[in-house]
Amino acid sequence: MINRSVSAQNPIQAFSGIMVGLLLIQFVLGMYTNLYITLPTMNSQNQGIPMGFHMMISRGFSSPVFMIHMMLGVFLVVFSLITALRSLSSAGSAPKLWAGIGLIAVIIAGYSGLTFFMDGQHNSDSLTMAIAWVIALSAYFIAMTQKST
Repeated sequence: MINRSVSAQNPIQAFSGIMVGLLLIQFVLGMYTNLYITLPTMNSQNQGIPMGFHMMISRGFSSPVFMIHMMLGVFLVVFSLITALRSLSSAGSAPKLWAGIGLIAVIIAGYSGLTFFMDGQHNSDSLTMAIAWVIALSAYFIAMTQKST
């Protein structure tokens, strides 16, 4: 009898476990940023994504925690996309469902983080980011703990 590892039996479980770990790290970095880092307020002259990215990167160089939070956010979007694409080859529909929900939630959280920074740091953007994070964490946790079929 061959004893295969969890990742060999169900790579979506392994990918989801990685996502859970990364999302928890992202949470800690986000809370640190929220509590201890003052983000600059965007003004009407600096509207637009290119200027927003420039300001985010400029601010990131003076705050390594914020820079790591931003970079990890980009990585989370990419890795959640990889997880969702990989789930398409799985036999059951549950991995596809949870990976899809996780992908959508990570994208919403990332977009909310971007608009939070670029649009005056409104509480609604912060709340949307937090709710999307909880949904993503829940989706990947469920996918991680589901039995292989």
